[in-house]
Amino acid sequence: MIFNKAKDALKASQTKFGLMFVILTSTFFLGIHAVKAVDPNRLSGAIFTTTPDGSIVNENVRYESKEQVFLDGGPGLNAPRSAAALPAGYYYFQVTDPSGKCLLSSIFEDAGVNGGTCFESVKGRGGPKNAQTFSAEPLSCRLFYFDGEDGITLMNSTYTVTEKVKGQMVERSYPCQHKLGTEYIAENGGSGTPPDGETLQLFPYANTPNPGGVYKAWVSAAHSVHSACGVADMDAMNSSGETGEGCNGFFGFIPRWSKTDNYKADHFNPPQGFDVGILKYHDANLNCQFDDLDQYYNDQYIAGWEIGVIEPNGGDGEEQIYMTSNDENMPLAFSVLDKEHLAWSTHEYRWANTPTTPLALTALNTGSTHITTYADLLDVSRTIIEKEGVGIFASVNACTTNIQNYVTRLATEQTPDFVPGDYAQAIDGADNPPQLYVRFGNVGFDDITVCKVYSADKGGTLSGNEPIIEGWPITLTVPKTVPLPDISDTAAKITAKFGGSVDVDIVDGSLTVTKYTDTSGCVTFNGLLPNAYKDDLNNLNPIIAVASGEESQYVISEAMPSGWYSGGPTSYNFDVISTASGGNIAGALVNLNVGQMTPPSGADAAFGNYCKVTVDFDTKGYWHNNNGQAELTQADIDYANSKLPYSSPSAYFDAGDEPFDSKLEVSLFLIDDNGNADLNGHQEQLAQQLLAFIFNVRHRASMDAQTHFDGTLMTFSEIIDSSIVIWASGSSAERVTRQELLNSFNENNAVELVPDQALCEQLYPVNNN
Repeated sequence: MIFNKAKDALKASQTKFGLMFVILTSTFFLGIHAVKAVDPNRLSGAIFTTTPDGSIVNENVRYESKEQVFLDGGPGLNAPRSAAALPAGYYYFQVTDPSGKCLLSSIFEDAGVNGGTCFESVKGRGGPKNAQTFSAEPLSCRLFYFDGEDGITLMNSTYTVTEKVKGQMVERSYPCQHKLGTEYIAENGGSGTPPDGETLQLFPYANTPNPGGVYKAWVSAAHSVHSACGVADMDAMNSSGETGEGCNGFFGFIPRWSKTDNYKADHFNPPQGFDVGILKYHDANLNCQFDDLDQYYNDQYIAGWEIGVIEPNGGDGEEQIYMTSNDENMPLAFSVLDKEHLAWSTHEYRWANTPTTPLALTALNTGSTHITTYADLLDVSRTIIEKEGVGIFASVNACTTNIQNYVTRLATEQTPDFVPGDYAQAIDGADNPPQLYVRFGNVGFDDITVCKVYSADKGGTLSGNEPIIEGWPITLTVPKTVPLPDISDTAAKITAKFGGSVDVDIVDGSLTVTKYTDTSGCVTFNGLLPNAYKDDLNNLNPIIAVASGEESQYVISEAMPSGWYSGGPTSYNFDVISTASGGNIAGALVNLNVGQMTPPSGADAAFGNYCKVTVDFDTKGYWHNNNGQAELTQADIDYANSKLPYSSPSAYFDAGDEPFDSKLEVSLFLIDDNGNADLNGHQEQLAQQLLAFIFNVRHRASMDAQTHFDGTLMTFSEIIDSSIVIWASGSSAERVTRQELLNSFNENNAVELVPDQALCEQLYPVNNN
């Protein structure tokens, strides 16, 4: 029996683990999920049988002799993925028939007897016609101690009985015959120690009465056996010579306080087997079939996938968790021997509890980028068995129910119940492959995140740092090459799939989904299934054929409200493919060309937009007359007085000194004679045009709005500040040029500007849901 430390419980499947008992309710142990509350004395889980060196766990049907069956906790090639260590303590073991009614653990001399306690003769009453004298082995020979790490000790090497010899009652000692794995290996010409700890031999035991050659191994904590047998402790058990025949339960072993494992060993008939294999593959072309003969595409088997196996009748509330192999000739397999006529099911996800499956389980394979396309059931010749699909696909864009010869998955990613015996039967032979296969196909999906930003420079480039726009509608068009869901209840399914508030429409078989940018300025469409796949020649092919001229790519597009303009593309085409690497399946966006429209960090694409506004500026004469004077406010005068041309008296304003004390002074300044412009370096002309320009900006635009000024995109605030610099320190020629530019704006009744974002949204609000 192999034993390992608890800290090693979650190592990779290549690492072996020991026989373990864990009194827990919501964790992994021995590859099993505990799924309901248990008695604190109960030993939950399972034990496993193995060869003497522990190289193969749960060998089940392949033992060539009873002597080669040892106890082991696994996992090996066929064992669950994880385990937790047995606490240090004392334990008993026994062997019975599968029902537990016949005790088979025997003294060495009676190991060849058939039937154990079930067929033994009974004095005075006779027995069955094949009755044989049988002596069960005392429990003291089946007592062992585990040190909590990897050491095991058989506690008693002999047992004592009181016998009548020549009329006298005398005590005699006999050897206990069980061996450790190291002892057995050495006796048979080998050497060394099992790599991960000792194994423990079950022999000697009698032949099972089960016609299929099936046995059941049991292990139980010592204190529970003592209680069932009515003894105080190990010493009392040893002195009593108790074999278990006088104890409660199954010869002192109470099922809820024990671990068991069925296995087969050959003692007179060839071994039989009935294993069900599990395979997982990459269904990259989303055709809901395994393409192993396709000339252009060969699907790949995937290793390391967690698969749950739910035993008949709930398996006492537990299930085994296995990990797949990528070798079709050596798949993960589990035995259904003696239970092949009961209903089994398998699953690879467990999203939530349901009324019919109230199992408190952690979901398998979560955080994934892939979904199940379908599952099929195959016989030993690997031909698809025709079995009607059950249920419908819960996810959007998976295989539809009109595909024949597959077992459709349920909402829990679980195959419907199937009875293995309906399709195959146990067969003779030690090295046969599984008689049935359950095969899951998976395809990857991807997400796309698209952002809406304010492209103030009107250009076809983005730096990734532009301000965002919230509430802008972005539409995803799903091409016809992606299978659509059942049209009934489409909106609910797609809302759940894509998340958030969505507008859904299906036109001519193409699905469109519209979402609105959030406070980050972005929107994410989740779960995009492949619309194309790469064949073995690296050609990109559509998932399904489309008519000539029909769009076969995904399209992401933006709305364009009146008054808004694009700084780049208003739509992007792209493809989604499924890839498999390192045991993982995931989708990938390809052919998404964003060019110079650099999206913000974390996004895949971005749309850059701006709005364009024309405004009517007025001349300095307008701001001088009554109409202009009526528009002016004290705030306008205060703003002007804060600027250098007007903040202190000048040499050229004879009608009054700056700063302005009233609207009248402003009016007089705007029409002040500037005939001596050369004498003042043309400062007054520039100051007059600048003052009118300031009033136009404050009343017709905004300081942060932008316009093309002298060939450069500048904010009005920047134009004003640069004009003041020229007024203060520029040359006469520069002042003349600047006042002429300002005059051209003041006389223009259609000044084109790019406003700041706030003004743009105010003038042309975006669509909002």
